Amino acid sequence: MGCGHALTMSNLDGMMDMKEYYEEETDKRTGDVRYVAKKALPDGEVSQVPCHLCRKPIVDLFRYGRRIKYGQLSMRLKKHQLAQDKEMQGALQRLDVAQARMAQEADAFLTAIEKTPDEHRTGPPDAGQRVLGKFQKLGDPFPQAPLRTLNKVYGIPVADEVLWSKLIKDAVNRYQEFRNLNISNRRSPSKQLFDAAVSHLYRIKTTLTFDVASNTIIDPKEGSTPSEIIEACIKECGLPRNGHGGNAYVNSLHESTNVLVLILSQAFAVAGKKDIMSGWYWFVEDLLECTMVHAEMLMETAVNGKFERQAAFARLIQMDVRCKMVQLIGRTPIPTDKDEKRMRFKKVDDLTEQSMIDLEAINNSCPLGIKAECVQRANSLEEKMARAVRIARGEAPYSPLSYDEKVMLFRAMSSELRGSGHWYRCVNGHTYVIANCGMAMQASVCPECGARVGGGNHEMFAENTRDMEFEAMVGRH
Repeated sequence: MGCGHALTMSNLDGMMDMKEYYEEETDKRTGDVRYVAKKALPDGEVSQVPCHLCRKPIVDLFRYGRRIKYGQLSMRLKKHQLAQDKEMQGALQRLDVAQARMAQEADAFLTAIEKTPDEHRTGPPDAGQRVLGKFQKLGDPFPQAPLRTLNKVYGIPVADEVLWSKLIKDAVNRYQEFRNLNISNRRSPSKQLFDAAVSHLYRIKTTLTFDVASNTIIDPKEGSTPSEIIEACIKECGLPRNGHGGNAYVNSLHESTNVLVLILSQAFAVAGKKDIMSGWYWFVEDLLECTMVHAEMLMETAVNGKFERQAAFARLIQMDVRCKMVQLIGRTPIPTDKDEKRMRFKKVDDLTEQSMIDLEAINNSCPLGIKAECVQRANSLEEKMARAVRIARGEAPYSPLSYDEKVMLFRAMSSELRGSGHWYRCVNGHTYVIANCGMAMQASVCPECGARVGGGNHEMFAENTRDMEFEAMVGRH
């Protein structure tokens, strides 16, 4: 060996675990072992083998080249993952700061947003400009996410855009940081070696050769498609196809999705205070799609890499996003056109069915350490989904009250408010009351469906109407 010490070949074969890398064939007459075919490379970390006397790594014996190079690759990959884990911890700490800041400023932001005038659209924004959640080109690792471009695409007032950009600035920076970490993990040493090996094999398998004996040019790719040749190269290469993995890879994807969920919750709250024809409605619609794309990417990565905790969290995110999708649908009036109404109900039913699949998976396959928490959250989301579905389909979210029950409610509220106030209904028919003079001085959201209620300066939102059944009780009960 290079260190000057000597070992028998049989001892070295055992130290190098040759039987784990090659198929063996034993000569029955002499007992000699020959290695006749390659096995798939083993999973997990593989250490370099040192000399048993001086402890220097054995790196210069051609017979063990495959084992030695795989050990060196494993060491490089471990160093890469440790560096990524360290960056991940720093990014998580910065995310905690951004999340705390957003929570601290959220109320002031919503108050300021209420004071800005609504823009009025006659239809959705130009489809060509709505790139949020869409991939720019095939093979991109992430979809486009212009989270602060509101005025140009959605026609949202510049004043709103300035307030929004200030609120989510730190969160967007963290989102970009997690994206960059994930992309960096895709360029791991294993991935670089995989790409180089496949490219080299592809050149060999597609290069024309000249046969002197027959005086002809031989095309090795004749009769095979490029895809078939690439698959053969991948199989011969023997390295993992993706070439990436580890906690930092899946966690960076998980956290980038969590940041979108955080931003989505704020945008959803704003949309509840705006008109359904506001640009905020369309922005939230696109942001929901973008978040769902990330959740699906997380699900696929977690399942393929057998990260069961992340798979469970991905299912919860998908359930939350689908629930918000149905809630957003429920904020719009039910179409009078039969075909549009049928399409609306079908979309709601499809979202419900997909959520039930995720709910069943969480109940059946969630890791024990987080099962109680995940099942509780999933059941809560299922209840919200059921209520949102009833509203989106135009059904009463609860059993209708009898007249006597309404009288009891009216009397209780009149006593509490020291006067009858005035009674109204949101766009989806849910009743609410305004105390004192009974005229609107501020905007809010319906606790049942999220539609905006109230108004400002003694003016009601146009889609809110008087609840004449309760109004008729004034002076009678």
